[in-house]
Amino acid sequence: MLGVPHLVQIRQRRLTQEENNPARRVGRLSVGCLAFLTVLASLAGIALAIGDASVLALLPNPEQIPALVEPQNFQFATPTRLYDRTGKHLLLSLENPAAANRIYLPSDPYQSRHLPQALIDATVASADPDFWSHPGFSLNGLLKETKPTIAQRLVAELLLWKEPSSPTRSLRERLLAAQITARYGREKVIEWYLNSADYGNLAYGVDAAARVYFGKPAYQLSLAESAALTAIAEAPAINPAVAPQAVNEEKDRILKRMLDQGAINQAEFTAASQEKLIYQQVRLPEPNLAPAFNHLVVEHLNHY
Repeated sequence: MLGVPHLVQIRQRRLTQEENNPARRVGRLSVGCLAFLTVLASLAGIALAIGDASVLALLPNPEQIPALVEPQNFQFATPTRLYDRTGKHLLLSLENPAAANRIYLPSDPYQSRHLPQALIDATVASADPDFWSHPGFSLNGLLKETKPTIAQRLVAELLLWKEPSSPTRSLRERLLAAQITARYGREKVIEWYLNSADYGNLAYGVDAAARVYFGKPAYQLSLAESAALTAIAEAPAINPAVAPQAVNEEKDRILKRMLDQGAINQAEFTAASQEKLIYQQVRLPEPNLAPAFNHLVVEHLNHY
């Protein structure tokens, strides 16, 4: 696991790169406002071009995301629970038992418990290589309705999950991604994403995933474990205890991307590639009182 001094050096290097950008000379606030207005105008222009004014209508409030994910609320730490009609008897708790003690992890390296920089770098290398430079969205995949940025994934899962797939939803997703990036900054976006992403087997958020698959909190993850969890996030249906080879192969590909992007050096790459990972057997919720009813409810929720 990378130490605080190394994390600070990485962040200082990133800030230096941003400060050397000529656009920064205009001023952070004015540039941010200008960038957002440009994004808004571009996406609005696209919406008008296709004759769809509903793109801008009743957009969800971006402030819903911190209300859902921030530690003072942290609704993701509270699992969905099913009770009988009296409200007194618990029928099913939709959480992985191994993740019961999950916690929210900030990205700030000065906090005693924080997201490992290796995990942040692995996620960016795998999911969004231009994360630190783009405005939060990409027009790539617009017609195919893909989600090529981390900010787009975040708003799709937390703000637009009720909306059916459509070109309109795809544009709204990109507009919201630009909004949260401009308003809250990229470090907050990656922090929220890692604390809420689906890692499969009822593990939501990376701390839950670390406890489910490795039996440890996420702030103790090694570089190799961070890359493995990143691989699982890209394919949450996989069970690494059943198919460890598939996860390890993708883990090594992510490590190679990190090496190519300068996030790690050759020695770190070699050590992480050779580290033998041991995945825990996945535990699932205990048998419940009304399995047929609970299955029906869960299926209904999945299609809601």
